[in-house]
Amino acid sequence: FKACPHLDGKHVVFGQVYKGWDALDLIEGCRTGARDAPLVPITVSASGELTAIRRIAGEKRKKEKESEESAESESSDSSSGKKK
Repeated sequence: FKACPHLDGKHVVFGQVYKGWDALDLIEGCRTGARDAPLVPITVSASGELTAIRRIAGEKRKKEKESEESAESESSDSSSGKKK
């Protein structure tokens, strides 16, 4: 996306795009006027936090942590000569 220095220090945008890059590309491609404002109204609706994706990401992090802890435990057991 092109730089928008006129927005620096005025707006805060945060988050992560899981789906919809094609929509962002369409918005980026809209013609703008002299003040870089879109020539036609652009409305974003039905946006927000996708709780299912957040839950899935949390479950994935939990499994990764459990896997790391298991690997560390196995490594510790093998270095001390213990068998399971």
